[in-house]
Order: sequence, then C-alpha cells, then structure tokens
Amino acid sequence: MKVRGPRADRPRDYRQAIHEFSRSLTLVVDEDQLRAAIPAKLREFFGLERVAIFLREGDGAPFRVASARGIEAPVADAAAFPADGRLARWLKVNEMPLVLAEQPGVVDFLDAGERDTLRSLGAAACFPLVALNQLRGFLAVGPTGRGPALGLDPGERELLGVLAGQAALAFENAALIREQRDRLKRLYRAERLATAGEMAAGAAHEIRNPLTSIRSAIQHLRGDYEDASPRAELIDDILAEVDRINEIVEALLSFARPAQVKFESVDLAELVRQSGRRAHRCARSQMWCDGRGRRPGVTAVHGRRQSHQAGCAERRDERAAGDAGRWNAVDRGRASGCRGGDPGRRYRL
Repeated sequence: MKVRGPRADRPRDYRQAIHEFSRSLTLVVDEDQLRAAIPAKLREFFGLERVAIFLREGDGAPFRVASARGIEAPVADAAAFPADGRLARWLKVNEMPLVLAEQPGVVDFLDAGERDTLRSLGAAACFPLVALNQLRGFLAVGPTGRGPALGLDPGERELLGVLAGQAALAFENAALIREQRDRLKRLYRAERLATAGEMAAGAAHEIRNPLTSIRSAIQHLRGDYEDASPRAELIDDILAEVDRINEIVEALLSFARPAQVKFESVDLAELVRQSGRRAHRCARSQMWCDGRGRRPGVTAVHGRRQSHQAGCAERRDERAAGDAGRWNAVDRGRASGCRGGDPGRRYRL
C-alpha cells in the first residue's frame, strides 16, 4: 500500500504503520504533546487536508477541539458537540467511522447544529476514540485532496480506525498518569498536614499548662466579690473566655487523637444573656466619647424598656421573670457621634 503525503514515496503496511505510531504514542505521556503529535502523524500517514481531535474536559462537558491541523483557529474554537448529542451517541453505540458522503441517513439523523459544525470544519468523516467502552472523543478528518469525499480506500480506513483506537488508549493512559500525579500531590499534602497537626498538638499541650494557672488565679479573685458585683460579672466573663481558649486547645489536640462527640444541655436564656453582655462591651469599646466622657449616638434597648440618658448609651438590665435577656441597639448615625454606623438601623444583640 502506498501512503500519500510528504512520505508518499515510502511504502507502508499495516504492521509497520501501527508499530511506529504505537511506539510514538507510548513514548508520550503528556496530553498536550499527544494533542500536537497525533494530527501531525495522521496527516503524514494519509495526506489528509484537515484533522481535528475532539475531547471533553469532564463528565457532561461538550466535545471541543483539543488540537487541529488545516482548520482556521476561529472555526476550531467555535466548534463543539454535546456529550449527549446524536453524533456522540451514534459513535459510542456503533464504534465505527461515520463517512458523511456514504451515510446520508445518519447525517440526516444528526441535529442541524451538528451538521452545520461538520460542514464548517470541512469534515468528510468522524472516527471514534473509544477506550474502556467509553467514548473519550473522536477525530474529524477532511478529504485527501481527491474530491469532497474522504478519498481513502477500505484498507486505509481500517488502518485509520485502528490508529484512532491506539490514540484513544494513549489519551486514557495520559489521563490516568495525570490522576496519579494529582493523587501523589494530595498524599504529600496530607503528610505535611499530619506533621503540622503533630506540631500543633505539641504546642497546644504546652499552652494548657499556663492556661490552667491563669484560670485558677482568676477563680481565686472571683471569691473576693459578691455575685451582684459588676466586677464579679466581668470575672465570670473572663473565665468563660479562658474556657473558650481551652476549647481551641482541645481542637488542636484533636489533630493527634480522634475526637469523640459529646452532647450536653444548654440554658438558652443564659447563653443569650452572655451574648448580650459581650456584645454590649464590644459596642462600648468601639464607640468614642465626647469631652465629658459620654458616648452619644447609640440607644440600648433591653426587652421593651429603652434607656437613653443625655445622649449616652446606658445599660439597664431588667431581668424580669421569663425575660430571655434580649438586647438591641439603635444606630443614631455619625451626626450624633457614632463611628462607622448605619443611621436608623436596629441591631439585635
């Protein structure tokens, strides 16, 4: 058999062509290199005017041109075929080439958009790229220059179909190698995270020792004040924050040992009251005072009682029976001295 093209003076048989092409494919494991090498080899073997490789990036993604020879870039960039379109389904089910000039019934079966795309590409036939019973893509090839038809004899078509199968396996191998590399990268990252977790566990263990001393000292100070004292309330909040730090330390230690889920009952009313106190202190710390030590611009509202004295934010704790301890704040705006601010906005604390 004589092969047309740049090396048409050199005869090739099926075995030699497949051997050389397969060998060149096994030496390439990068998908970008495969996309560049396959169209060049096919044009060299068969003297085709146009060759385009259609692949898809993921499940459900359309088939788009991954590499092309003899086709203008704007046309190749615009060409796309749905993954569940009629052309893809036909190639997957039949696993045989579609020669447009010889199978008009199949061409009529295709969607109008698919026919227009094939016509814009100047495609004379489509060869499926099937690997592991999956359609990885297909080749859209143009004529050999001997008319609008494909221009290949049955032996050459069979050879092109075999080489298309080899190309599909090469793309499958390249995808598997890429996935293996990504898996190794994730494994290395997991090892680094494990090492970081061990270091964090060691640091957290060292933090717990002074934290215990701090909590013991604060508890000792707490005994000097009555429960109704404002300072006692402040010390209770400090103890709560120390406990929160201890929880963070426990979370760091969970990197080194498996954690067990623990359920406990929570007094929602007390939780809301604690949140209100913390939010109130945070709001006071973020407001500036005028020359007389006042903080104008915010009205604190607790339940249905409102406290606003001389333009200053004042806290009034009306712990009535059944009161869940709701706190609100009304922003009076920059004009009244509130920093930042959204005038008229009501915040539920």
